Amino acid sequence: MNRALTRRSAIGCSAALLGLLCAERMRSLNELCAQRREVVEVGKPFEVGSADSENTPSEVKVDSAILLGEADTAGLLAWASGSSDQRGKKRAVVVGISSAGSPAAPIDLEALLANIHLESGACAWSADRQATASLFYQSGDGTRADSAETAADLVFALSEDSCTKKVWADPSRADFELVYSLWPIRGSVLLGKVPEGLCPDYA
Repeated sequence: MNRALTRRSAIGCSAALLGLLCAERMRSLNELCAQRREVVEVGKPFEVGSADSENTPSEVKVDSAILLGEADTAGLLAWASGSSDQRGKKRAVVVGISSAGSPAAPIDLEALLANIHLESGACAWSADRQATASLFYQSGDGTRADSAETAADLVFALSEDSCTKKVWADPSRADFELVYSLWPIRGSVLLGKVPEGLCPDYA
């Protein structure tokens, strides 16, 4: 009986000691490899990795962000897909991004779609590829007629299933951030509360 208790005690102590050693090791690793944060404001340049690993990153900036109403969101998604069958209520946050280099390099749309996502608390969204590409290519690969810049409107479709109840109840009161890098530095643009506005001209 005493031997069994002694053996159980020894196993329990060993497990506890192993747990403490693992916790200490994780703490040490986190101190050595702590993830840094980079936060930029709207209008300030930041880098997005290229879709082609051999190319240099693109330097871009956020120009604007608007929250579309349900009707404008449905109209934009229907126009982009060519189908009026848009199931479920949706809202969209449209983030306008332009090239920031000097001279301004063309926007790498694939890099933006692959590397950038929108967050609000526990909610995260990738850009709607079809709507974003449709807006981009209708202007001639994002080229602006009045300047040397190229631009892209990233369309993030919000739905009840993709939001917390608090965010979906009133997206205009939620705080948003555009995340462009996760590792080794977590980089984001603070958008804050996105004002409601008209849909970009997609006619």
